Amino acid sequence: MAIPDYVQRRRDGFDVEALLTDSEDQNLTASGNTTTAIEVGVGAMFEVVVTANTISGTSPTLDVTVQGATDQAFTTPVDVAIVPTIDDSADPAEKRIAFKSEHEWLRASWTLGGTSPDYLVTISLRN
Repeated sequence: MAIPDYVQRRRDGFDVEALLTDSEDQNLTASGNTTTAIEVGVGAMFEVVVTANTISGTSPTLDVTVQGATDQAFTTPVDVAIVPTIDDSADPAEKRIAFKSEHEWLRASWTLGGTSPDYLVTISLRN
């Protein structure tokens, strides 16, 4: 199933690309998750792309996980895709991973490590 028309999207070599961050180039300074879930349907193939445009802090790390749920409130979230860790060895950096959705709803969750980590990040979902 394709991402519905009402989802914010961009075209860039894929049929649709939806943001999992609240905006492009979102500033992340603490662990958290997206405030808006995306309804995608069960069985669709996706690629999640994490682009870190600037990275700062002492030994910063960013771990991004795509979570799925059967409801928009994410009452019982399940990790469905784990993106390889982004550290400061490459700035900017991009990581991607493909997965099949087994859940109706998706969102991104992230954990920051190190001292005073600061990332300018875009997390997108491509179908």
